[in-house]
Amino acid sequence: MKNKLKILFAYFRGISDHVETTILLDRSNIEDWNGKFMTTEHKHITLVGSIENIIYELIQIYYDEIRGYLDFDIDEYWYLQIDIYPKEKTLVFTASHKEETANSFERDYEYSNLDEERQGNIDFLYSEFPDTAKIEFYGYGRWSDGEILHFYIDGRQVKITSDYDDVLWNIANYFMTEMDGRWWNQEAGADFHIIIWGDDIFVNGETFTQEYEDTGMKIKVTPDNVLENDE
Repeated sequence: MKNKLKILFAYFRGISDHVETTILLDRSNIEDWNGKFMTTEHKHITLVGSIENIIYELIQIYYDEIRGYLDFDIDEYWYLQIDIYPKEKTLVFTASHKEETANSFERDYEYSNLDEERQGNIDFLYSEFPDTAKIEFYGYGRWSDGEILHFYIDGRQVKITSDYDDVLWNIANYFMTEMDGRWWNQEAGADFHIIIWGDDIFVNGETFTQEYEDTGMKIKVTPDNVLENDE
């Protein structure tokens, strides 16, 4: 691999002091790459087949090391950036993957301030249970979907029938839309916990955002430290 790396640096030496490219991968599989590098002069260089093969081989050789910086719990797609400095005979791998950020929320509402439809939803629930009951439910919404997970009356878990599910989701969607907009359950979405106790409504939970963030990885490859392919 050492000689191939030298060929790679020699290939770019007459082109630019620095070239870079970004590759989208699905775990170890290349999902999207145009096979081009961009120079500091903002020119795009299309690789010849032999140089492109060296890039592929380097990714395979270093994948196990790179994998140690990646977290696939949120998403298996990630970006690999390759920076090449031909005169310094140095190639640098950096990477970014999706990270999730949670933001807590807590709001209080009153029955009298709700619209007629939501008041009707709550009236339906209290027609099914005692007027003094503490109604409590949990759920989530994400990727254009969602679900009511748990439903309690005075601390006792109640089976979620289709009627209850429709009413509880209607209530949750109303409050989540009021707080976070109509697209609240798109992408990473939110978790919610709602308590209805007489005229008081308490809504809390977390909204989530996912963004590609730098992993902090910086692997420098030179002819002196390059790993060899075991195959």
